[in-house]
Amino acid sequence: MSAVDPAYEHLPAIGPYEAAVGGALITMVEPHPGHEIAYNRWYEDDHYDTGALAMFWLFAGQRWVSPPELRALRYPADSAVAQPVTTGRYISLSWLTVGRVDDHLAWSIGTNRRLRADARGFEERTHVFTAFQDHLGATSRKPGPRDIYVEEST
Repeated sequence: MSAVDPAYEHLPAIGPYEAAVGGALITMVEPHPGHEIAYNRWYEDDHYDTGALAMFWLFAGQRWVSPPELRALRYPADSAVAQPVTTGRYISLSWLTVGRVDDHLAWSIGTNRRLRADARGFEERTHVFTAFQDHLGATSRKPGPRDIYVEEST
């Protein structure tokens, strides 16, 4: 067994760790034409695990694909997010622990540097939008509002 860095014992003992949403990482990505299958294999088989779930303080996420007919409904045409507004077919959302967004950002910068140095990036894509967002609150059709739901027995 290899030596363990003492920081791993120290980090969980400091700072917030409650099960609450503190922020989100939202991305819109467009693979370059002809690289869609390779992009999806890389994302599903490597990136999401090593570039997201293996990082501290990211506790959930989901990715969606926006088909052409839905991208055609995007507005305004002069969007500050995407140009043209129909780019960015893959949209992902990852939830970050309250009070740990800055910590996660620092960890992700270091992780991404290492992954790139190990040639584990995917260059045949365009980041249309990538940003960390603050969590302002929740809305729900259920009584609440609550951010994280625990199934209640009846």
